[in-house]
Amino acid sequence: MDGLIVLFQTWYFTQLPLLLGIIFFSYLYIVLGQQPQVFQKQHGRHHSFTGFCYLLWITWGFLDLIFPSNQFLFIGYWWYDVGLGLLGTILTLFAAFEFQHKNIHNIASGTLDKHATVTYGEMIEHSFYQGLNLWQILFLHLLSSFAVFFTSSVSSLSSTSLSSMNTSWLFFQPFFLPKSIHSFVDAINLSCQSVMGFMISVQSAVFSSLTVSPLESMRSLCQQYPQLLQCGLLFLVTLPWYFRSFFPINRFSDNYNKSDHQSTPFIRFLYRMKKYQYVFYKHCLLHGFHLSLLFPFQNTMTMLTYSLVEQREFRMYWLFLNTSYVMEFFLQTLVKKDYLQQSQMLQLQGILMLASTLAALPVMRFIHWDIAFLSLVGNFTMRKHDLRNTMLLYMICLLMLSLTRSLTVIYV
Repeated sequence: MDGLIVLFQTWYFTQLPLLLGIIFFSYLYIVLGQQPQVFQKQHGRHHSFTGFCYLLWITWGFLDLIFPSNQFLFIGYWWYDVGLGLLGTILTLFAAFEFQHKNIHNIASGTLDKHATVTYGEMIEHSFYQGLNLWQILFLHLLSSFAVFFTSSVSSLSSTSLSSMNTSWLFFQPFFLPKSIHSFVDAINLSCQSVMGFMISVQSAVFSSLTVSPLESMRSLCQQYPQLLQCGLLFLVTLPWYFRSFFPINRFSDNYNKSDHQSTPFIRFLYRMKKYQYVFYKHCLLHGFHLSLLFPFQNTMTMLTYSLVEQREFRMYWLFLNTSYVMEFFLQTLVKKDYLQQSQMLQLQGILMLASTLAALPVMRFIHWDIAFLSLVGNFTMRKHDLRNTMLLYMICLLMLSLTRSLTVIYV
């Protein structure tokens, strides 16, 4: 019975999304095969050529999933992911600067309505999120490269009986149910002493490292205090959000709150679903995901977490995420050119949304849901301060981790 359950889960979370992806791309290539001139336009030829290269590049990634082989994607995941991120960003910028669309004013943003046309501001905004994808995958690859520094610190945590902690929750653990108020106060006192001692030791290590080369001193600090490296990587991967206000902002809610007699209730429902998807993506699969990867408590999950970027489940999620970003605009272009009917476009969008959702489910097992929830709370209480909220949440996680260790010492 257990074997059947595992077989069903494997098929449902890996094979079904891949099957939906095959259906999507097969239908898309049939349409493009009937209209080969779609990539041969003189106006916007740089965008057309980049789009053709992007389509081949993303198809290459999916073929690697269908025919898994180390030799098939011979350039390696690092270079493939960098190429995917660069092509997606350049594709969007070429569209913005070659088509402009500065004089187009829609009631709301979005591409699901047949009468809607992508504006210049939407293209520039989209370039931010394409660049964000590139920035995130670089962070995940660096996390994998620096795993040797992090695994030693996680092993030391596990030696204090933390290996039995539930990886789905960081704060809600049995250790946070103290036997008495006195033991809880003692744990807080011990935790504060531990944090202060850590800060003093880091300061001493920084001053002592000034006598050696910068590269050697940085390597020494990372080996002694991997939390500094984690904090630096988290700061860098969240830094683009500091510049979010420099890009246009188009609200999802305008698509279903503002009156548009040419739209339909079904389209407005899809936009509302996209809004929920975006909020979930931002705080669970972005900020919450980054923070969760820095705190993999179980030994059995540690190396699995830091090598996540090379695992089949993540590869599928990442390819579907990038496909969704680009196809949202490309499918609308096919509708505008009468190469695709509106109903067919909505069907393809539905297939892609379902496949992307299913592909994201296996990745969620690496998420601490309390961290994701606190990230969401920070978004509503301190809006437009993603960088500050994320770094503050990281400090809270470190403090709670220290408190957990202190409670463990007291109880044991």
